[in-house]
Amino acid sequence: MKNAIMPPAATIGILSDGQLARMTILDGVRLGFTFRTLGPGGLDSPAGQVTPHALRWGPQGEVSDVLLSLFCDGLSVCLIDSENVSVELVERIEAKGILVCPNSKVLRTAQDRLQEKLFARSVGVPVGEFRCIDSEKDVSGVLALALHDTILKTRRGGYDGKGQARIRAGESIEAAWRSADIKCAPCILEKKIAFAHEVSVIVARSSRSIEPYPNEVSSYAPFENTHKEGILRTTGWPAKCRELTDELMSKAMASTIRYAETLADELGAEGLLALECFVMHDGTVLFNEMAPRPHNSGHVTIDCAVTSQFTQYVLAACGLPLGSVRMHSQGTMNNLIGHDIDDLDTHLWSNVLVHLYGKTEVKDGRKMGHIIYSSPLPDLP
Repeated sequence: MKNAIMPPAATIGILSDGQLARMTILDGVRLGFTFRTLGPGGLDSPAGQVTPHALRWGPQGEVSDVLLSLFCDGLSVCLIDSENVSVELVERIEAKGILVCPNSKVLRTAQDRLQEKLFARSVGVPVGEFRCIDSEKDVSGVLALALHDTILKTRRGGYDGKGQARIRAGESIEAAWRSADIKCAPCILEKKIAFAHEVSVIVARSSRSIEPYPNEVSSYAPFENTHKEGILRTTGWPAKCRELTDELMSKAMASTIRYAETLADELGAEGLLALECFVMHDGTVLFNEMAPRPHNSGHVTIDCAVTSQFTQYVLAACGLPLGSVRMHSQGTMNNLIGHDIDDLDTHLWSNVLVHLYGKTEVKDGRKMGHIIYSSPLPDLP
């Protein structure tokens, strides 16, 4: 499917209705677009609070033909809020001639941690040591990795530390695989990497592929991230990477962008693709995970970039020229996790911008919002 430039007031669909859909809508309506969501929460969701056109799917994600027709009626393009939306549902939308960004092929790869690592390696993006564990037989075949600290991750689903088990050298891999967190699901076992820094980069790739225009590609400068218990806690721009020399840092940042753009191009991803990487002490970069959607680390672009990642997502999907990725301010984003939100008043001071997601139920480990500390970059015209 080839995408022409979307006309003003076109209707954009979003599958799932969490905070990423919410922030996409808030930016997209400024461009004159109307949004319609389809997800588990409907009007009670974070996205449903900012659009009256919020539809709810069934308890197990069921979408009837009638509901799908209602969602797709008049849609110009469809976006996603989560890479874990049903590939089959995306294929049903594509069968109606509607462009989905990302498409079903990209989603199928991104939903499986094994497939995304195999794909990254196949296009020349370095990955760390890992093994596939799909059965009890596979467990017995990874004894060599038992000599090292490892991380066991379910191949599908899981986010923010869920579906993962950290295993110290000498501990039982089989016990972790049979644990309540993993439940003998198909997994990958990764050797724990002694990295210097965690970084991410977000690349936008336009859906505009009608002649004479090639696919337009643009990438934000990498962000530096800090995780705790598998959940992103802080993101900073510019990336400092203080353990590296300036030369090694420059090399690492260039590699991260190059790998992200390679993956987006080879996948044929349209919209956004976020790549998380490990930066080693020698400046080399290893693939960790990717997500074909707006990314938590990219929230800093809302208040620190000329074009936020959410506006860029809409522009890319609609075939409009991509916005500037120049950062006009340096900034740090802190996620508000669970009861962090109870101390919101302590964050309300100069140079702090608060973004809440409208979630009414506070849960441990749940992202309730984020705050951004920003300051203008020096010596800007």
